[in-house]
Amino acid sequence: MKKKKQSVQNKEKVIDRLEQDIEQVKEKIQACKMSTQEILRVYILMVRLSVSPQRNRHQKFLQDYNSIIYDNNEEFRFESESFRVLLNNICNNYIDKLESAFPVLSEKEVQVISMLKAGFDISDIANISGYSVNTIYKRNSDIRRKLGIPESGNIIHFTDHKLGENQYYIE
Repeated sequence: MKKKKQSVQNKEKVIDRLEQDIEQVKEKIQACKMSTQEILRVYILMVRLSVSPQRNRHQKFLQDYNSIIYDNNEEFRFESESFRVLLNNICNNYIDKLESAFPVLSEKEVQVISMLKAGFDISDIANISGYSVNTIYKRNSDIRRKLGIPESGNIIHFTDHKLGENQYYIE
C-alpha cells in the first residue's frame, strides 16, 4: 500500500514537471512569435521609408539598415521572399494557404492580398510594386471577381474566413 502511494506521488511529480516544461516551451514559442511580429513590423516601416517621397532623406539610414540586417551595402528594398517568410511565420503560413485554397489567383494577386493582410494600404502597394494606384484597384477588383467577393466586401475578411484564420494585422 505504501509503495503504491509512493509510486502515485512520483508519477504526480513527473506530471507536474512535464506540465512546467510545457508551460516554459509555450512561453518561449510566444516570445519567438512576438519577436517575429516585431521584425515584420520594422520591415514594413523600412519598406514604407524606402518608397516614400522623402526616401532620399532616409537613404543613409536605409543603407545602414541593409548593411546590418542583410550584410550588404545596397540601399534597402522590398524583397518579396523575405516578406513572404515573415508573414508566413506570423500568420500560420497564410500565403501558402492562400495559394493552395485559391489557385485561380495569380502570383501578383496573392502578393497584393498578403500585403493588405500585413497592413499596407493601396498607395503603399502601388509604390512597392511600381504600378499605379489604379492598377492596384483593378487588381483588387479582379481578386473580388475571381473569389466572388462583392465590390464593397473586404478581401482580407473574406480570405481569413475561408482559411479559418484569425484577424491579424500588423500595427
